[in-house]
Amino acid sequence: KRQALIPLLPALLVAFGAFTLAAQTVLFREYLVACNGTEIGVGLFYASWFAWIAVGALAHRRWPPGRQGPLRRLLWLLALYLPAAVLQAVLLRSLRGMAGVPAADLFPLGALLWTTALANAPVGLITGAAFPAACAAVAARVRDPAKAATRTYVLESAGSFAGGIGATLLSVLGGSPLTILAAVALGVAGLGAALAWREQGRRLAGVMAGLALVAAALVSPLGDAAVEAAEDRRVERMLPGFERVTSLDTPHRHLVLAEGEHQLVILSDSTVLGTVPDPAGDLLTSELVKAQRPGAERVLLVGHTTEGAAGWLMWGGLEQLVMVQPDQRAAEVVDPHLDHLWRVHLAHLAVERLYGDPRLRLAELADRGERFDAVVLALPDPASAAANRTATVEFHELCRAVLAE
Repeated sequence: KRQALIPLLPALLVAFGAFTLAAQTVLFREYLVACNGTEIGVGLFYASWFAWIAVGALAHRRWPPGRQGPLRRLLWLLALYLPAAVLQAVLLRSLRGMAGVPAADLFPLGALLWTTALANAPVGLITGAAFPAACAAVAARVRDPAKAATRTYVLESAGSFAGGIGATLLSVLGGSPLTILAAVALGVAGLGAALAWREQGRRLAGVMAGLALVAAALVSPLGDAAVEAAEDRRVERMLPGFERVTSLDTPHRHLVLAEGEHQLVILSDSTVLGTVPDPAGDLLTSELVKAQRPGAERVLLVGHTTEGAAGWLMWGGLEQLVMVQPDQRAAEVVDPHLDHLWRVHLAHLAVERLYGDPRLRLAELADRGERFDAVVLALPDPASAAANRTATVEFHELCRAVLAE
């Protein structure tokens, strides 16, 4: 006679689902950072993710039964989850190094294809093997084995819902990827240790308890220190001679500020967004405005990392300078690290700084009747849907609408 479904096993399956989707959420974010948010990469990521799940499920089917029961097999697979997720995060952060793509370049499609497929293997394989193992473990403990897959799927889906929402909220609140993964892994390992102690003996319980201790350590400040060290190494690889000043996740991107050679370099999702100051480029912008609109008194400056150009323009004695910057948090990070002279220019009463979607800000300026002698666009290449918003007829018509006749 089959045993009733013990309380710890359903809880473990919910935790299994939570970790699966939390890992997918966090790792997908790491992937977007590596490939600069290229939308075509979304399809490559999920295609390879589900392909590895299928491979893992097939591998489990061909796995000889041996002496291991289904529950023991499931627990061993779950014990590998956190190490696999950490390995995958490392691989995703190393995509550009693996493919030999410099930080300033777009990721070629061919290189993105094979590196994505390789990096997605660890978690995908274990997920694919763990689900049928979970179904087998449930089937051994319920009266109607035919419903085992349904029960497993319901429990795992409930956990996935919670894990996806929780990981997203923690990311928005500034939680690091490693901390989020470790927090969910702590629940999996703790439940696994309790279930193994009750059902499988001390050896497996000790392994799961050890994994729980590691996860707890990663949730602590030790985990934050590990993340900081990883960020430092990534900057060293991408920008030799530069040191990371700070990094943060904004609503638009993963932003890293690095300093070296008397310049600040801003990395956006592993590509160079700009440098501040950029003496040659900033001076050229100022001189082009003077050449095209001699005597210009009102200038609109649109783009990221435009603080240096703003300084040169203000040096020329403008009556008004309006800066539209898409990412307010990015600007707030850069400003404290500018030289005193640039900060003085930006604090001038003639300078107005607006933040948010450039299309909305320009529409507001047009509605207010604002007109400018020159509109300067310092925007990134339209390599993603977000960047493409300002490479449209609509946006350039807005630019024309605020230009003085």
